[in-house]
Amino acid sequence: MTLDWAVHHLAVAIAELDTAIARRMGLTSGDYLALKHLATAAPPIGPVELGRLLGITSGAATGLVDRLERAGYVRRGPHPDDRRRQVVSTTAKAEGGMLRELRPLADDIDRVAADLDAEQRRLVTDVLARLTETHRDHARHPPRTPAGKPPRTPAGQPPRTPAGQPPRTPAGQPPRTPAGRPPRTPGSAG
Repeated sequence: MTLDWAVHHLAVAIAELDTAIARRMGLTSGDYLALKHLATAAPPIGPVELGRLLGITSGAATGLVDRLERAGYVRRGPHPDDRRRQVVSTTAKAEGGMLRELRPLADDIDRVAADLDAEQRRLVTDVLARLTETHRDHARHPPRTPAGKPPRTPAGQPPRTPAGQPPRTPAGQPPRTPAGRPPRTPGSAG
């Protein structure tokens, strides 16, 4: 397995764990993901920023924060620099629940890393921090591929599209010709 796919497998395993933790805490996966964002945000963020991170509207984010606040997991407070805005922070209840769920994982990670010397631990920690920033960069910006080359699957093959359908852009829309029309495909009129 290559490093990129090992990281992808780790991300999928983390998503599976997040779903299980959310269920054990009596939350939806989206609510738990919101708590994770709020617990790790520096500086603190408000409902609008939280909505952007979760890919939901500001109205939906406000509803999510309302629900978490009623359940005792978050509290709203004034923004330190802009009195028109609010920040949302996790409560001791949320932090305690998350720590209770994550402590066994932290212990297992320590056991896995016990065979590493201090320099190897520093290197792994540094690589993980850099990979975290790389993931965040890709979340904020469109993917980059080498000039003119299509993306590749893990086996190095171009991705497949259903027969007769044009390839899709990252936004899921068919590509457009310079005139703004979708390109012709076999069997299409035009």
